[in-house]
Amino acid sequence: MTSKAASVVQFSRHQADVQYSYLARLNYVHQNAVKHKLVPVANQYPWCSASWFEREASPAQVKTIYGFRIDRVKVEDDF
Repeated sequence: MTSKAASVVQFSRHQADVQYSYLARLNYVHQNAVKHKLVPVANQYPWCSASWFEREASPAQVKTIYGFRIDRVKVEDDF
């Protein structure tokens, strides 16, 4: 593999990592009120975008986003 091809592969992996991280964080934001036991389901929290997301996104998009694990997302949380 040439160095140019290796750079393309490395860039592609980085892009995939960034996209995965973004989608996992989106799920984290939606599930945060549930995690802190403010509501049983994310879409019931009035200040969360989860209900809008569930209305506007396709069922496949909702299933995909909510399928991302959030236990590895590292976000400072004072609560």
